[in-house]
Amino acid sequence: MRAKCLPAVLTNVIIKSVYTLLYGDGIMRQKKARARSLCHCINLRRASTALTEYYDQLLRPGGLTVNQYSLLKNLHRLGVCSLSELAQSVGLERTTLVRNMKPLFKKGLVADISPQGSRNRQIQVTAAGRQALDLCAPLWEKAQQGVEQRIGFANIILLMQLLAEIEGIEIFSV
Repeated sequence: MRAKCLPAVLTNVIIKSVYTLLYGDGIMRQKKARARSLCHCINLRRASTALTEYYDQLLRPGGLTVNQYSLLKNLHRLGVCSLSELAQSVGLERTTLVRNMKPLFKKGLVADISPQGSRNRQIQVTAAGRQALDLCAPLWEKAQQGVEQRIGFANIILLMQLLAEIEGIEIFSV
């Protein structure tokens, strides 16, 4: 089943909304205006990068990036789990997850609690990790609210539907 193409007007609305969100109210540093690409993938990657920068900026006082916050939040939700279980839960390849978890281990926010010599690592959020989550939760909420205020709740719903559709695009052999 082929995914429907995003109408060019809608793609431009989404991209313009994200860029306005990030750069229109002075929250982030001003960037030079870029020509919009004809490539849907490039436009979505640019929007994703801009949105990540926005969340990272707002989470900075809490000492986490949005990726670290998300991993910590998901691990906290799961409780004790293996790296493979966490990778499956968040939709990352295990090697990517391991690389992204290193700063959390280094900061003492996550601990390996598996028995000595065990091949299946079991991890959990530490007390310091729970404190970081508590500190960053209102910062993350502020970022969420900022996006919703700028783009509008109806567009957020539409964006979630479109992103789900995009994630479902099948790879066809040529």
